[in-house]
Amino acid sequence: MKLEDQVCSLELAKKLKQLGVAQKSVFQWASTTTTDETSEYGLRWIHEIRKGGIIGKDGYSAFTVAELGEMLPWMINNDSPPYYLEAHKIIQTVDIDEWEIVYARSNYPDLIHKRADTEADARAKMLIYLLENKLIN
Repeated sequence: MKLEDQVCSLELAKKLKQLGVAQKSVFQWASTTTTDETSEYGLRWIHEIRKGGIIGKDGYSAFTVAELGEMLPWMINNDSPPYYLEAHKIIQTVDIDEWEIVYARSNYPDLIHKRADTEADARAKMLIYLLENKLIN
């Protein structure tokens, strides 16, 4: 499995930073170019960044599946009954599958769900949803 599949995408990392999520991760998306015209980003291990320089203001935490799992609450109790966290791998065909992160309530049809090609992106999308909708701080 590639490292890129184990961390959230650059696009989602940018959104999480914009929403004020603390930039503390083992990996970061760091700019690999210095021109003003375009910026390319690559994944860097945080130790490697500290040895070789500083992450500038254009760096973004590339949160791992585990880090995102720690940030997502196992239960949202804003309503009664509460919503509980579930994670599912959905196999659509032999070559295609998706991850779905769900907050569901027992015996209620309503749920909150987000899907993505990787578990990290599905978790990041759910965290963004919860923050944007003020379901968590």
